[in-house]
Amino acid sequence: MKRLLFSLLTLILISPSAFAWNDKGHMVCSRLAWKQLSAEERTKITKILQNHPHYKEYLAANRPDNIPEDEWAFMRASTWADWVRNGPPERKAYNRGEWHYINIPYIPPGEDIKAPGAGEQNVVKQIGLSKKIVLSGGDRVEQAVHLTWLFHLITDMHQPLHCCTRFSKEFPEGDRGGNLSKVKLQSGGLIQLHSFWDGLLGRDVNNAGINSGVLDLEKQLEVNGGKIRDELDRHKTVEEWAQESFQQAVKCVYLSGDLKVVYAKTEFRDGEVKILDDEKKIEIPIAPKYYAQQAGDCARYQATKAGLRLSIVLKEIAAAN
Repeated sequence: MKRLLFSLLTLILISPSAFAWNDKGHMVCSRLAWKQLSAEERTKITKILQNHPHYKEYLAANRPDNIPEDEWAFMRASTWADWVRNGPPERKAYNRGEWHYINIPYIPPGEDIKAPGAGEQNVVKQIGLSKKIVLSGGDRVEQAVHLTWLFHLITDMHQPLHCCTRFSKEFPEGDRGGNLSKVKLQSGGLIQLHSFWDGLLGRDVNNAGINSGVLDLEKQLEVNGGKIRDELDRHKTVEEWAQESFQQAVKCVYLSGDLKVVYAKTEFRDGEVKILDDEKKIEIPIAPKYYAQQAGDCARYQATKAGLRLSIVLKEIAAAN
């Protein structure tokens, strides 16, 4: 049984997805935002979402019996941008992969390498553009689509690896936000950094799981509320939010350059993660024993800010409608 559970956990951690927080992570941030809104504000946001072309097909679909439709659609709005990555062409037409991140380069100490700047299409620019569209009072369908983008992107960019890419001799073109970086945990589990960080808020999207996740974020407010509120007061622009996430990536993900990582091709086979034959001679470094716990603390701290900042933006939108 232990071997099976370990294998399942490793499969989750090694997943090659380039998403930020998984569905639970996004929905937990959204429910925290929901709890910050008044009943009138919730109604106004829900009214916009009801014009979404995928409202019935996705936002309101598969609703648990114990969650009201408006609250469920509110939370699902934050995961729609990942849902459109796959499926039939008419759904994938909404996908915009480059909107989910910004590649702020991190060059560890001692590395002599030049890194390119961030791309023209990125999460920082798109949040501003989507917010402008939602506040424009124009086409209702377009407003609803860009509102779901705001739900997703505001929470996306608080996952540190969506605002940072490590450049080094081993990764001269960057590690793609940790997608190419491999390391082992003290338990022996092989992880891909990006997927590992995506899953730090958990995976169960039932009501109990989401409530538990929100309680974890509210505990962050109890313990670190002063620091969090200070950051919210001092850093009000999207550019500043990205710099916050970048600094967290440097400190908590890459341990200011001390986390040793490698590039190695892997696959999940026979119930375990396997390094492919032509990569077997590569020695996979082991992360410090505190790494996983510190990463979880950082993820919850970032997610708390994401939920609160999402609520601030939604309050502004509600006030304009």
